[in-house]
Amino acid sequence: MQDGTFHYIKVHVKTNQGVRSLTQDEAVKLAGERPDDHTADLYDAIAKGDFPSWTVYFQIMKPGDAERYRWNIFDMTKIWPHADYPLIPVGRLTLNENVRPRTLLS
Repeated sequence: MQDGTFHYIKVHVKTNQGVRSLTQDEAVKLAGERPDDHTADLYDAIAKGDFPSWTVYFQIMKPGDAERYRWNIFDMTKIWPHADYPLIPVGRLTLNENVRPRTLLS
């Protein structure tokens, strides 16, 4: 900020598609048959107009809180409790266009 104050911000990006998992056997089979399955799934969804999206959230902490917090706030293995620092929705990320192949210049 212009007055020199600042805040710490933790960014969360959460899928709006839901979460699905593969069994170990399914994952092993898929890795051998179609190792780029996740990329292809993403590309196909966008091509069909089923645009994947994620909601972006911030958690905001004042510097004084960070100095006194019960653990190092930069420890990536720790999550700031949502009760202490609630998720604030700030936007939505939507992939609505696939990459177009570039043509090589001769």
